[in-house]
Formats: sequence, structure tokens, C-alpha cells
Amino acid sequence: MNIFENKVAEMGTTTNRIIDGRQKITTSELIYNWPGGVTVTGFDILTGKKGDYAVISFKEDPARFYSGGKALTEICKSWAEMFNTIEDANDSLAAAGGARIKLEQTVTRDGRPYIRVTVGE
Repeated sequence: MNIFENKVAEMGTTTNRIIDGRQKITTSELIYNWPGGVTVTGFDILTGKKGDYAVISFKEDPARFYSGGKALTEICKSWAEMFNTIEDANDSLAAAGGARIKLEQTVTRDGRPYIRVTVGE
């Protein structure tokens, strides 16, 4: 191994408690399977090529996770800000038994599709 490979090996594998051991569910699957919404049991904010995005785990299918768009990401960021950190927000979320959200496919006034996220449904 060269110096770079040694340093990378020292870092180990990066894991995420929301994603690890779960399969990703699509927006259409989530809306179809749970049209009345799901109960968020945990979340994280990740950074990808296109910027930040939220990932959530949910009570209705603990083996799956959902990768959210802009609306859900903003909601999760606001939860983290309310509780100062993502970890503290997740602790409060767990103590509350989760938070209900509902996703709906809709369109803007100019006809562009988007996903509406309603909290507390």
C-alpha cells in the first residue's frame, strides 16, 4: 500500500445510522404504500453532488429509508436548528414516538411537478 491508501485505510468505512442496513424507497413507492403518511423515526442531512439532502427512517417499514428532496430537507434542517443538533433532534423525535409526515405529488401554478410535504398529518 502507498501512503494515500494507508491513510484512507486508517479512516475506516463511513457509516450512516439511517441508511446502513436499509433499502432505499422511491417517492412513488412511499406515496403509493402509505398515502396517509408515515411516522419519521430518525433523520440525517447528507451532502451530495447537488447539495444537502435529508434521509429519513420511518416506523411503517424499518427496513427502508427515504431520501428526500428540497421540501423534506428544509423541514429536517429546521428540526435540527430547533434542537441545536441533528443528534438532539433525533433524541427528541424518538422520545416523542416520531413525527407524522405526508407526501403528495402535486404541481405548481405553472404546471411543474413537485412533492408537497405536510408535517403532523
